Amino acid sequence: MRNSVITKLVAGIKDASLDAVIAISPENFAYTTGFIVPSHPVLRWRHALTVITADGQNAVMCVDMEESTVRERMPNIDIRVWKEFSYNAMPILAELLDDLGLKNARVGIETDYIPAGDMAMLRKHLPNTRWEAAEQLYNKLRMIKTPEELEILKNLSRITDSAIKTALESVTAGSTEMDIAAAVTSSILRHGADDYKFLIVASGERSQYPNVGPTDRILIEKDLIRLEIFGMLSGYHAGI
Repeated sequence: MRNSVITKLVAGIKDASLDAVIAISPENFAYTTGFIVPSHPVLRWRHALTVITADGQNAVMCVDMEESTVRERMPNIDIRVWKEFSYNAMPILAELLDDLGLKNARVGIETDYIPAGDMAMLRKHLPNTRWEAAEQLYNKLRMIKTPEELEILKNLSRITDSAIKTALESVTAGSTEMDIAAAVTSSILRHGADDYKFLIVASGERSQYPNVGPTDRILIEKDLIRLEIFGMLSGYHAGI
């Protein structure tokens, strides 16, 4: 767990008169742990989540497919594993919350992320738990960055900026938008990013379009080129 974030989160839990909060979205899982479970953003049903209590206890739940990755990143944390094709994520979460003494507690969860069917199953397994929306708590805490977060964002911004510079220097008239895309994506990873998202490459007459990907269009002299990429590091994004 990311200690500086957990300290802030525990204070936020107490201020909100909650007993615990659950981070179930990819972005808030990363906020509390410092990494993204690889398939979590792509396959929404592959729940990975953290539970943080008002007294500082914490635990993690993940799908069996990602267990080895999570255990390698978090060797000293209580990790509960659910089986993807048994569809037992919510019963396992209910068991974890019971073990943490939360079956009669006031618990915050991201109601704007968890599917309605899963929320209904949680209520069935924990009928005495009082559920509260936690998304605003996370949003408020994430507005003010810790020194650690600021360093990550500074480093990632430099990485992304350098990757764009390298990519543009590597192409000439006669290259294609696909050549730019290949150069910037390989460069951003070589410079130290974990991943990237939302690549925009648009040249010449295509530069009028706001959010389009690369094509085989050939670059010509004096082309206007629109290039944007979101570098990723430890769950954070830097769009440049």
